[in-house]
Amino acid sequence: MSCLWARKPCLPRRLSHLHQLWRKSLWLMRRELLMTMKIQSGEIILQNLRFHAFHGVMPQERFVGNDYVLNLRISYPLAAAATSDKVADTLNYADVYAFVAEEMKQPSALVEHVAQRIAQRLKHAFPRITSISLQLLKCNPPMGGDADGAGVAFTFVSEE
Repeated sequence: MSCLWARKPCLPRRLSHLHQLWRKSLWLMRRELLMTMKIQSGEIILQNLRFHAFHGVMPQERFVGNDYVLNLRISYPLAAAATSDKVADTLNYADVYAFVAEEMKQPSALVEHVAQRIAQRLKHAFPRITSISLQLLKCNPPMGGDADGAGVAFTFVSEE
């Protein structure tokens, strides 16, 4: 049996119906598998945020400034957002960026202090954060050597 307009063999109605049932059962099995999986943890990641800021011990660092690169991994309960598809159920990375940018504008002698301020500010603004991994690099450190950067990396964990 052949369908002239499709230029391919036609399945008899019975086989076509069985094929549709088979496809639907596959779809249901995949859906069931996804429904039985539970999100163990979730992170919002902001990678290679670039800033020009005036942190440092040396006077020229406070006057000229330097370029900085910041990486963040923020643990946050994301299960609701994964199912609802609503921004209100997640940690909005645009809001996170705005808080980080404000803290980067405040001069400090040490990048350690800047990192601590950023973590405290984020935890205060978003109390449901469970941990923050933060890496802050000064791109042109005044150390007399050739390097891509020097900085700090911290993991902050909520005490609650």
